[in-house]
Amino acid sequence: MSDPRVSVIVPIYNADPYLDECLDSIENQTEQSLEIICVNDKSTDRTAEILEIRSQSDTRYQVFQGEGLGAGAARNLGIGASRGTYLICLDADDFFDETFIKDAADKLDTTGADLLITQSYTYENDTHEEYLTDWTFVTGNLPDKDVFNYRDMQDSIFNTFSNVPWNKMYKRSFIVENQLWYQQVKRTDDLLFTCLALVKARSITTIKRPYPHYRISLTTNSTSTNEVDPLAFFEAFRSLKEELEKLGLFENVKTSYVNHAIDGYYANLTSQKTLATFVKVFESAERYFTELELGSLKTAEYLNASQLAYINNAIAMSFDEFIFTQLQEVTAQRDLSWKTNRTNERERWKYYDAYTLLAPQIPILEEKLHNETEARKDVEGKLQRAEEEIETILNSKAYRFGTSIATPYRKVVDALRH
Repeated sequence: MSDPRVSVIVPIYNADPYLDECLDSIENQTEQSLEIICVNDKSTDRTAEILEIRSQSDTRYQVFQGEGLGAGAARNLGIGASRGTYLICLDADDFFDETFIKDAADKLDTTGADLLITQSYTYENDTHEEYLTDWTFVTGNLPDKDVFNYRDMQDSIFNTFSNVPWNKMYKRSFIVENQLWYQQVKRTDDLLFTCLALVKARSITTIKRPYPHYRISLTTNSTSTNEVDPLAFFEAFRSLKEELEKLGLFENVKTSYVNHAIDGYYANLTSQKTLATFVKVFESAERYFTELELGSLKTAEYLNASQLAYINNAIAMSFDEFIFTQLQEVTAQRDLSWKTNRTNERERWKYYDAYTLLAPQIPILEEKLHNETEARKDVEGKLQRAEEEIETILNSKAYRFGTSIATPYRKVVDALRH
């Protein structure tokens, strides 16, 4: 049997409510030369049953049992087993548009690039609303060429493309040659793999339209369970810095790396769900700032001054002072919101009062407008009829005969006058 064109790798942990939609979106792709590699990472729900049923009816499935080490380890297992020319990963609670895999593989065929990246949707699980996800693909940062590499945008490479795996398709030979593996940490396992791929790729191309649908408002994915290992992101950024230094590339991409790390700290501290994990991340601020060289850029090179200030406050203040400061900022924002709402409310009532005064006049004005419109139509009709009568007279034989007789007389009169 010939090798498939694309390997799709799906790490799965207790995603029963969403797994069927995810797998349907892969099975129904317009590109049918696929292998669907599912890694069941010790799920305790109906995952095993679902995979058993599907693999019996569709020979494109390969099902493996993970060791419960997280999505990074599960993806690595899938990469090791893959045979496709290209490979892509999809999380078990997300799904693809049906043309994604073919469109991406065709573009990689055409360009010969090592890596392709697309835009994506955010899908609200509670409301079923979706919208373009701006943080996974910042189109305004792209160089003015269809195929490029990190050197064309080294100050923004990590800030243009997020770490998520599901909007990227890779040439499998590129992954194998560069020995790229996902980091085995509980969270942020995709940072090291993605960022190293971005700097090692000889060529990158994009499709500026969304295909993957990223599901949010869940309680089971890694971003909603960061209390498991709140400092995993620190380990991931530290590992990335070490690898970039080994490659001699850290100085080249320092601006992008530092801004990415600042955003990473802010995102992780503000998304903690428990006081204990919040304190752990808060207390890591000084080590994080120093080890990752967050203070090494010029002022103009920082993308988000408020996030940098947030970290500096976490370093300079005690925990109580920091929380009080945040409370003060929240209070100020609340007061501004109330003030804005009160202003808007006054404006609404002002217009409402004006409407109340004018409302009784509306039927009278409408009747006057109607009467004036009818009168205008009557005048226009009379004018039209008069124009038609004049045209009839001008074209009549009597008028033309009278004109021919009167013309010589007019010429004599005009001559006598002059």
